[in-house]
Amino acid sequence: MTTKILKLLQMLVYLAITSQLLFYLLILSDSLKYISLANFIELRKVVDGMMETRFRIIYYSGLILTLAVVILAARKPGSMFFITSSIALVCLIIDVTIAMKGNIPINALINSYTNENNDHDWQALRLEWLRLINIRGIFAVTGMISLFIGFIWQPDAHGN
Repeated sequence: MTTKILKLLQMLVYLAITSQLLFYLLILSDSLKYISLANFIELRKVVDGMMETRFRIIYYSGLILTLAVVILAARKPGSMFFITSSIALVCLIIDVTIAMKGNIPINALINSYTNENNDHDWQALRLEWLRLINIRGIFAVTGMISLFIGFIWQPDAHGN
């Protein structure tokens, strides 16, 4: 029963992470290329402030839950459950790594933007931020699909 509860929580948290990145991947990143740079920076400042705390909790929860599920699944290392959970964990680690080394430093620069601050090529930073968010979206979706596959094709109690 504990494993099922952990898997459910893992799926819900992973879904929250994926939904945000999928929205950027499918719609928002293309839209954000066409708004003015001032509007992009204003939007990023507001969104970053709100998401920083909320999504930090969700990401840490996702990492902890997915790691816990992988550890539980390691009892059967050749099982679909172990393989798909491991893939999801690797995808989540890559997502977090890209965020920490790419998006978060760019967010810090954006948050320091003023009209007098022209030390950076802000258009290039915007495009790089969007490129990184799309890459993260691909990894999040891959991890989520992996979890769905593991959920659907995991044998039941009768081996079906």
